[in-house]
Amino acid sequence: MLHHGVAYSCTPSNAAKVLNMTNMGPFDRVKTDMLCEQFYMLLASGSVNAQWTAPADAGLPMGTPDRSVVAIELHYNNPEGIPGQKDKGSGFRIFYTGDLRPHDIGLITLGQDVLNIPPGVANLPANVSVCPTACTKRFKGPLKLLDGFFHMHGLGKSIIARRYRNGRELSPLGELRSWDYGFQGNTPIAADASTLLPGDALTLQCTFDSRDRTNWTYSGMGTRDEMCFYWISYYPAQSDMGLCQSFGAEPVAICGAEHPPQLYQLLKNKDKAGMQKMMSDGTLLKAVDPAKNSTAYKQPCSAKPVGNSTAVFG
Repeated sequence: MLHHGVAYSCTPSNAAKVLNMTNMGPFDRVKTDMLCEQFYMLLASGSVNAQWTAPADAGLPMGTPDRSVVAIELHYNNPEGIPGQKDKGSGFRIFYTGDLRPHDIGLITLGQDVLNIPPGVANLPANVSVCPTACTKRFKGPLKLLDGFFHMHGLGKSIIARRYRNGRELSPLGELRSWDYGFQGNTPIAADASTLLPGDALTLQCTFDSRDRTNWTYSGMGTRDEMCFYWISYYPAQSDMGLCQSFGAEPVAICGAEHPPQLYQLLKNKDKAGMQKMMSDGTLLKAVDPAKNSTAYKQPCSAKPVGNSTAVFG
């Protein structure tokens, strides 16, 4: 029944607006401007009852200016329309300590919000979403990456997050070659990929299988819609950082805490002049797939024997 749950934190300005509201909900997420959209905590189908523990030297901040007000979104799925269904207690159980840890943990969102999937295609790669070097150059220093959380819906087939440095593709941040919608959760980031440097570039690409559909599928919050996201936990947290992604085939990306409110209308209208204006004032960044100008990564082969076992064929 539960499709996913998200805890969003509010920027200080939007937190003030929320605290002045006379009605605290619940609200229809589709019809209501939530005001708060910084991803803070996540759960999805297959991750219910999963536990996440922060490392000893870092923790999720609580009570800071941008972590004082939180909006909880619970998204349910009842495709058969069975009446009388009730949630028996979905949500987040949080354990905290009063002993401040050396580092705050942040969350970087990579995603592709522009998905147009025709029916009857067995292997359809979506447009690559780019987190450009111009965004990561804003980091105050190297980041320690902890883990990632991939998310797609029922048409998902595979998903990969890549990283690039100085014209070279490095080992992937994460990859799921066979997507299972019913099994989602945090996946560890390998030690050799766990450092993100200022000036690195990141990309995310989802591949879909739409052979069981007779109509087009688009990006959206419904389970019959599709999504393409990767959330990365890291420390030390960077201020005004949370979203880093491009949109469809448009060579523009966002880098910051929130989506510019006018952006989706510009994308819908294919307003090149409007997007160019937002690039000129720094609201949008130029986004080019770094794979076009980088040496591709090659999986190293080990010279060590796999083992001493003997296979018998009869």
